Amino acid sequence: MQLETVTKEVAQGRRRTDLDMYLSVMDSELRKAEDDALTQYNTWSTDPAALALRTKIDNLQQARVSLVTLKRG
Repeated sequence: MQLETVTKEVAQGRRRTDLDMYLSVMDSELRKAEDDALTQYNTWSTDPAALALRTKIDNLQQARVSLVTLKRG
Protein backbone atom coordinates (compact mmCIF):
# COMPACT_ATOMS: atom_id res chain seq x y z
CA MET A 1 0.00 0.00 0.00
CA GLN A 2 2.78 2.42 0.96
CA LEU A 3 4.78 1.55 -2.16
CA GLU A 4 1.73 2.21 -4.30
CA THR A 5 1.21 5.64 -2.71
CA VAL A 6 4.86 6.61 -3.12
CA THR A 7 4.91 5.38 -6.72
CA LYS A 8 1.90 7.55 -7.52
CA GLU A 9 3.58 10.57 -5.90
CA VAL A 10 6.74 9.96 -7.91
CA ALA A 11 4.72 9.58 -11.10
CA GLN A 12 2.97 12.87 -10.47
CA GLY A 13 6.32 14.65 -10.18
CA ARG A 14 6.11 15.74 -6.54
CA ARG A 15 8.86 13.39 -5.43
CA ARG A 16 10.66 12.61 -8.67
CA THR A 17 14.02 13.53 -7.12
CA ASP A 18 13.66 10.59 -4.72
CA LEU A 19 13.39 8.07 -7.56
CA ASP A 20 17.00 6.82 -7.39
CA MET A 21 16.69 6.28 -3.64
CA TYR A 22 13.47 4.30 -4.11
CA LEU A 23 15.08 2.16 -6.80
CA SER A 24 18.02 1.47 -4.51
CA VAL A 25 15.73 0.42 -1.67
CA MET A 26 13.67 -1.69 -4.08
CA ASP A 27 16.79 -3.45 -5.39
CA SER A 28 17.97 -4.15 -1.86
CA GLU A 29 14.62 -5.62 -0.80
CA LEU A 30 14.42 -7.67 -3.97
CA ARG A 31 17.92 -9.12 -3.49
CA LYS A 32 17.13 -10.01 0.13
CA ALA A 33 13.85 -11.72 -0.79
CA GLU A 34 15.51 -13.64 -3.64
CA ASP A 35 18.39 -14.72 -1.38
CA ASP A 36 15.90 -15.85 1.28
CA ALA A 37 13.94 -17.81 -1.31
CA LEU A 38 17.06 -19.53 -2.64
CA THR A 39 18.48 -20.46 0.74
CA GLN A 40 15.30 -21.46 2.57
CA TYR A 41 13.07 -23.17 0.01
CA ASN A 42 13.31 -25.29 -3.10
CA THR A 43 11.86 -23.89 -6.30
CA TRP A 44 8.64 -25.88 -6.18
CA SER A 45 7.92 -25.63 -2.45
CA THR A 46 4.26 -25.27 -1.55
CA ASP A 47 5.06 -24.11 1.97
CA PRO A 48 2.87 -21.06 2.72
CA ALA A 49 5.94 -19.02 3.66
CA ALA A 50 7.61 -19.90 0.34
CA LEU A 51 4.47 -18.93 -1.56
CA ALA A 52 4.31 -15.61 0.30
CA LEU A 53 7.98 -14.98 -0.46
CA ARG A 54 7.45 -15.67 -4.17
CA THR A 55 4.48 -13.29 -4.15
CA LYS A 56 6.63 -10.65 -2.48
CA ILE A 57 9.33 -11.12 -5.12
CA ASP A 58 6.77 -10.83 -7.94
CA ASN A 59 5.30 -7.66 -6.42
CA LEU A 60 8.73 -6.11 -5.93
CA GLN A 61 9.72 -6.93 -9.51
CA GLN A 62 6.53 -5.36 -10.88
CA ALA A 63 6.99 -2.26 -8.73
CA ARG A 64 10.61 -1.97 -9.84
CA VAL A 65 9.56 -2.10 -13.50
CA SER A 66 7.14 0.75 -12.82
CA LEU A 67 9.82 2.85 -11.16
CA VAL A 68 12.33 2.21 -13.96
CA THR A 69 9.69 3.23 -16.50
CA LEU A 70 9.11 6.46 -14.58
CA LYS A 71 12.82 7.15 -14.46
CA ARG A 72 13.16 6.77 -18.21
CA GLY A 73 10.48 9.40 -18.44
